[in-house]
Amino acid sequence: MKSNKTKIIFIVLFSVITIIFGGVYFYAKSQVSPEKVHRHTLNLLNKTFPRAKVNLGKAELTFGLSIKVNFETLQIEDAGQELVSLKNLDLVIPLLSILTGGGDLKINLKSPSLNYRESKKSNNWSDALLKETSTKREKKSVKKNGESQKNEALSAQKTLALPAFLLNSTLSLDIRDIKVNYLLKDKSSGNIKVEKVILKKIGLRNSSGYEIQSLIEYTMKNNEKLKLDALLIGQFDFSHFLKSGTLETVSELNLKNISIPGIKGTIPEIKTHIATNIGKLGKISIDWKSSFLQSNHIALKAELDSGRVELSSISSKLALKDLFSIFALKVDGLTVGNGQVELSGKINISKKGHINPKLDFSIGPNLKFVKKNFSAETAFSGSLRGNEFKSMAEFKLLDGVVTLQNTAKLDLNNPPTMNSLPKVITLLSVNNLTIKEGLIQDLLYSVDTTSTSSQEFTSNGADKEVSKDQEQSVSAVPIIPPGEVTVKLNNIKIDSKNFNLNSKLYLSKNKIALDKSLFSFSKGKGEVSATIDFNKASAPKGIFNFDLKNFDLIALKPFLPKDILKALSGEFTGKTSGSFSIKPGAVEYDVLAKLNATNGEVQGVNISEYLTPIVLKVPKVGPKYADKIKNIDGKFQLLNVDGRFRQNNYELKNFKFIGISKKIELSGSGNVSPSPKRASQILMNYTDPTGKISSELKKEIGIDYLPLRLAGTGFSLKPDINYTLNKISKTAIKTQGKKEIDKFLQKDSTKKKINKLFKGLFK
Repeated sequence: MKSNKTKIIFIVLFSVITIIFGGVYFYAKSQVSPEKVHRHTLNLLNKTFPRAKVNLGKAELTFGLSIKVNFETLQIEDAGQELVSLKNLDLVIPLLSILTGGGDLKINLKSPSLNYRESKKSNNWSDALLKETSTKREKKSVKKNGESQKNEALSAQKTLALPAFLLNSTLSLDIRDIKVNYLLKDKSSGNIKVEKVILKKIGLRNSSGYEIQSLIEYTMKNNEKLKLDALLIGQFDFSHFLKSGTLETVSELNLKNISIPGIKGTIPEIKTHIATNIGKLGKISIDWKSSFLQSNHIALKAELDSGRVELSSISSKLALKDLFSIFALKVDGLTVGNGQVELSGKINISKKGHINPKLDFSIGPNLKFVKKNFSAETAFSGSLRGNEFKSMAEFKLLDGVVTLQNTAKLDLNNPPTMNSLPKVITLLSVNNLTIKEGLIQDLLYSVDTTSTSSQEFTSNGADKEVSKDQEQSVSAVPIIPPGEVTVKLNNIKIDSKNFNLNSKLYLSKNKIALDKSLFSFSKGKGEVSATIDFNKASAPKGIFNFDLKNFDLIALKPFLPKDILKALSGEFTGKTSGSFSIKPGAVEYDVLAKLNATNGEVQGVNISEYLTPIVLKVPKVGPKYADKIKNIDGKFQLLNVDGRFRQNNYELKNFKFIGISKKIELSGSGNVSPSPKRASQILMNYTDPTGKISSELKKEIGIDYLPLRLAGTGFSLKPDINYTLNKISKTAIKTQGKKEIDKFLQKDSTKKKINKLFKGLFK
């Protein structure tokens, strides 16, 4: 009996609900028509885009358990340019679900096309959303009577009442195949293809989700394209916003198939977690975390409040091996190991746009560089606080430490340009290095220079032909950042001898100046200063001065190309000064040198080969003393040089060479051409400091020295024997004639005749 009553109650309730729903359904169907929906929608669009021209296609309504509204087309234009166009806009309203506790309203869009264009001050969408000017509004006559005001009031009440009606309902949006065409103010253009934009069940009492998937293709001004696939998935809770006044979102962004012009390697998939909080007063907080290839992470927190931006908790750790792979970088001998690029700190941007950074960065640790028998470990670190930039690089090598420190004023609010580079203060400190011969040469001069060494020069020292590329490269003025460079070399051991240097360079826009720099090597000391000028109107030029005291040239050997000091060694005292100019195809220079050297050698010179053929030609002296000058090489006890050296001529004003143990002395002057095609000549006198050969020369030819002449082209000089013979023959004739007279005078008969003659003269 009870079961029958229960059935009757359910039947009655169902009948009542069906009658009510049927009444509401048929009432809604009788009140809503396609024309009314079209007119109401068009009015809303015109109010949203007051300046635009809106074309809304025919509306169709389908009634069932849900009301389906379809618009054939929608096109919005502003100033003759299309903003958006689409076909088939569908709206599905689940009337039964809404009436029975809440349903999901669905809006479906297919293949919409959007156009975005920037101007200098705005864009086409912002312009279209602006209200009409007051002049236009004045031209339109709007009649407002009491009835229209009443209708507007009723409409407002209905609008306010709608949320209560739809309180438990949700809205879903599904947009497919979106195409966005853009033209930016920098004239770059392109398109973005968005495969889908999905908003799921946006409601007032539930958590809502969204999904956006797109293919981005950005064309830059040089017509190169940036491409990537992006997928954004997330959720937000609008009910929490209604309760607390804050809206929180959580998103996951995946970027893949990334192609960036200039990057040759494969860019991996980048995954990003984004948590956002929007407060009551518009304050926005963002927590951002990105990662790729497991070992690379970028994180920061952002806060936007009333025009102020704060980026805090910045933490970036990127593996060098991954960066080298992505950018297809390769440095011979460099091993990055587990080295990382790290960045941490924060950045504040005020309402007026003033940027205040507090950042620390580093590269390392223990990057290793290995080349042949040379290895080094290095690490790099620095900071940017306000406008104070500091950096430091440390290299552990050759049993010592090299430290490079830089400081500069770097204002992000006024970024430097090529015409306003910041002044950089640099300190280069080198301590306790042990340098072996050939090591530095291999590092600095590994490029083959044989082609340049065999170049032929014209009479003015310039190449016969100069290409346009050479001319442009030489004439181009380098960009020199202003600054100061302090160089300190302490306890540098070169072949077990200590080398020290204190130097300072001053850099300006078109000039490099080396202040008086002091250096020492073993027991020797030196001082150097130089200036180089770079001017667009002329070739780079400079001047320099050297002052040496007992300075062993071997100290410079490891830092200069191989064999450049092979021809000369010794301890030098004296001064050199000069000027130079770097012109297309050649370097012009003019150097004055006045130097005294001791205990050295002019290598590759066999003095015996020059002297022996000449001495052998001297009668009576040659056969007897030729063996005395054998095995005399270029080793000297003293070398004095006073000369002027220019690119087309080396002028030896005077020189003196005293061999080891004073076996030989050469002195003279001459001119030597650096060109292998120009004539060279050195005139000098050979003297035997021991007196053995000199005394015989005095006896036989009347002078105690041999005049010598070396002649040829360039540095290919040979002894001129005829010159020596011609010179000594004149003195020899006089000497030999005097000998014969002396012999005649020594005879007794001659003496008697002379005495008798003198007696006759004085009677």
